[in-house]
Amino acid sequence: MSHNYYTILFDEAAGNSPEDGGRFVGFLDRTLLSALPLWGNFKASDLLEMSNLHLVPHAVLPLDASSGAKPLLDLLGDSKLGKTVLLGRTGNLTVLDWTSLQGHLRKVRGIVKVQVGNIPSDLYCVDKRSLNEIAAGFAKGKPIGAGSGAGLLAYLFEKVFAEGFERIVKCGGYSFFMRDSYEYYRENLMVLERLNDGAFVELYAGMKAVSVSNTVVGDRGVIRNSFLGNGSVVHGCVENSVIFNGVTVGRNSTIRNSVLLPSNRIGEGVEISNCLVLGGKDRSIEQGCRIGGDGSVHNGDYPLILRNGLTIIGEGITIPARSRIGSGCLVLGKVEHGRTEQTKTPLDLADGATFRL
Repeated sequence: MSHNYYTILFDEAAGNSPEDGGRFVGFLDRTLLSALPLWGNFKASDLLEMSNLHLVPHAVLPLDASSGAKPLLDLLGDSKLGKTVLLGRTGNLTVLDWTSLQGHLRKVRGIVKVQVGNIPSDLYCVDKRSLNEIAAGFAKGKPIGAGSGAGLLAYLFEKVFAEGFERIVKCGGYSFFMRDSYEYYRENLMVLERLNDGAFVELYAGMKAVSVSNTVVGDRGVIRNSFLGNGSVVHGCVENSVIFNGVTVGRNSTIRNSVLLPSNRIGEGVEISNCLVLGGKDRSIEQGCRIGGDGSVHNGDYPLILRNGLTIIGEGITIPARSRIGSGCLVLGKVEHGRTEQTKTPLDLADGATFRL
């Protein structure tokens, strides 16, 4: 027996190279966006669990930026799917009442865009027959506008849906975007403002932290307008930053306007500013390093991803003592024979530079 509505959530993969259409840089593995650390103590999947998506017929399709149409076409070939399909993506996480949303949707004609709260979202409603024709057309030979090297996701959400929707339906809920490395960095910093919103605090309190360890601030530690995850240890100064669970910040170190993901060890006398520092096993930023800056320099290799002077330190690679890494820089690690390659030579990168092991 078919249902009137069916929901498909595309779980996108981070860690793709921008040359292949990916918008996340620095991840060594093809990590699904739903598994990325979020807001100091959680994963994005914890937010999805706050929704009642499990109460409606649905499927989650893991895809990366270059994936074709076959997974979607295979799913649409199931006769049990209803005539109307709701499509979302983990690059735009939403918390809403999916059952209530279906009640807001009348008989669908064309493409309907869903506005969640006050934010127009990447959530669309389309009839199954039309969606099947769109996916089949893409599979046959990438229609005009699909973009060189772009996969089905980009074509659907940035071309077909964004340009072709006919009306907007509003529903209550919570929504935010993290479609590239910069938006991911920005959303994690936004928790500093969102925790002043009572509705967000209620949502945040309902999620389950990945770590229950105590947070420690040393006798010389200074915290200003920042968030410290469970199990973090801070002996330095943290300003306007988000420090995830399990991070250690050494004495006389200063972290400003930055997001440090789990498992980072920051040595003594380190300065980090306007940075997204990814995690990785046994990752450390050694003593005396200077990383990032206050400039608005764009990275010459990835100007659309590293915006407003953001510097990204990729997973796994240890940054040697006394390294100097400027604003708008990208440092990329590499895995060989199951282990992350390392360099013992201090890095000296000018603003906007890219370093690959």
